[in-house]
Amino acid sequence: MRLSLLEAPTDRERVWRVAFRPMVGETSAEGSALKVLVAYNILVIALPPAPRAEVAARRNGRTLFLENHGNSNALLFDGRQCDAAGGNCRELPSRRLYAGNDWRLELPYDTPAEWRVEVAGKILNNRY
Repeated sequence: MRLSLLEAPTDRERVWRVAFRPMVGETSAEGSALKVLVAYNILVIALPPAPRAEVAARRNGRTLFLENHGNSNALLFDGRQCDAAGGNCRELPSRRLYAGNDWRLELPYDTPAEWRVEVAGKILNNRY
């Protein structure tokens, strides 16, 4: 399967979810027969010429608000937060934060939360 972008990239990323489903045909066999069907979805992202994610954070107690003011998505993963003594660390959920979108998250502690953040193939460690 080949997918091609037929238009030039724009200054903001474009995102598609593409579903691949099997075409089911007749099975003919004299004995037992096994038919295996596989279907899957893929995420297609056309990046702008200069992709950037600008994740802004603000806190209200244990509520964290993240907003992406950039032109490309940011994938936040391997998130964790530890208590004030640096122990009892908890895993935090992963999320793809698309350009123009926001995420509200209730945190277990009042301390900074950390994620690895991937933008256009580059990975950074961010604290919020």
